[in-house]
Amino acid sequence: MATFLIKKEKTITRQQGDTSDVTFVFPDVINPEDFSIKFSVWSNVSQGTLLFEKTQDDMEIGEQTVAIPIDREDTVTVNGDRYWELVIYNEHVTHTIGKGTFKIEKIYGSNYN
Repeated sequence: MATFLIKKEKTITRQQGDTSDVTFVFPDVINPEDFSIKFSVWSNVSQGTLLFEKTQDDMEIGEQTVAIPIDREDTVTVNGDRYWELVIYNEHVTHTIGKGTFKIEKIYGSNYN
């Protein structure tokens, strides 16, 4: 099994309370059907508080793509810079194949925190 190196952390930016998908394209050497997939957003880079998590049951998985839904409830009560990771795993290996800042922009003048 190859080791998948993260060459550069990526920033995902969403507006507080937004509803959208985050789509990842897997390299040809990874078949998403061979792994369980988990997308997690934490309060900080040291994985403080888990803010929300999505598993493959929540995702739309294509041949080489994974679309992860971000629901209103996931971001409506938080803002600022958070930390995300995309992990694939099976009974033999665990690989972090993506990570970085998850920026939640505050909506000013709203009832959100």
